Amino acid sequence: MKALSIAGGLLGQRSRIFQSAPVLTERLYSAHRIPQYLIDASLSENPSVIDMVNFHYHRGCELLHDHLVEMLRKDYFLSDSERIRKVQDVLRLIQPCKNVLRVCFPVQLDSGRHEMFTGYRVQHGTHRAPCKGARPVTTPTGIKLAASIDVEDLKAMAALTSFKAACAAVPFGGAKSGLVVDIKRYNAHEIERIVRRFALELFRKGFA
Repeated sequence: MKALSIAGGLLGQRSRIFQSAPVLTERLYSAHRIPQYLIDASLSENPSVIDMVNFHYHRGCELLHDHLVEMLRKDYFLSDSERIRKVQDVLRLIQPCKNVLRVCFPVQLDSGRHEMFTGYRVQHGTHRAPCKGARPVTTPTGIKLAASIDVEDLKAMAALTSFKAACAAVPFGGAKSGLVVDIKRYNAHEIERIVRRFALELFRKGFA
């Protein structure tokens, strides 16, 4: 958890901090490098959110790897190779999202007709439960409501929420939900029913 907090602290900073960080010319234990496809994505004019999150994550790994290995020196039962392997395992485990759920459900509208809706729930960190989702300014429910949903963006926001919670020592994992619905086509009562039904579907599947 301490490693997650430190890594999350770096990921929560602005990109200029990483760009101004000193280049590590000497590495005591590992030569962790940012994958080339992420470097290329960071140099593009319009990189995806998930690529930038992963880029800064690996940048944090570059900066922190040796420090985390040194932190494990207090465990006298571990050799140097075992400490290195333990740090590398932790860094690999906390990067990907753990669960991605897609649900489809019907809702009856005011006109009497039924319509199918699709929602997503992404859980990044399940080391602490429940998983907390970020609340966007434009969505009071904390669920992203949009005519189209990019699951990769939800993964990125869930990861950032997980690291943010770790930095603040908040006992929650990171998660994010998205609901495919064009809010301009429905009134307030219909949107409320859609969101409530989506929440019920998540609860039934244990993704609260």
